Amino acid sequence: MVTTRGRLDAADPTERVGSWDLDGADAVVLFVHGLGADAGSARDQAYTARLGLAAATGVAAEADAPPVVGYSWASNVDWGPAKRTADANATPLADWLAAWAADDGRPIHLFAHSLGARLTGATLSELADRGRTDVLASVSLFGGAIPNDSVAADGQYGSAIAAIDAPVYH
Repeated sequence: MVTTRGRLDAADPTERVGSWDLDGADAVVLFVHGLGADAGSARDQAYTARLGLAAATGVAAEADAPPVVGYSWASNVDWGPAKRTADANATPLADWLAAWAADDGRPIHLFAHSLGARLTGATLSELADRGRTDVLASVSLFGGAIPNDSVAADGQYGSAIAAIDAPVYH
């Protein structure tokens, strides 16, 4: 897991926790959860995403599925504060993605669910503003808790989506 819980005001707001055995994988999936997830639920949702990937790709064993890293952020609050926290996580997530691209280099496929889509949209905007449009292999938004028109060409995240050098599915 990558987490910002209790760390957003720190000099380095992201922290790696848990197992990071990526078994020499060619690519990694980063799962960004939505509203209402505490640390345990965020971990469980990332694991469920891994099981879903294994089933969807038809691999022989779960271990053969792409590794899934969870991005855990403090969304287990009311709707208004959670939206503000999602926006505040854009910079730390963009920082982490840029550092991953520089240090590891394996492609990242970002999956975002619910309010995680808002966090992801804000992160795409941050990456586009920095000119770091190359750090993601793909972006998939599942049940995004964002207005449909926010991903349109003239929507809130439209210019960032157009700038990213990766397909964005919503």
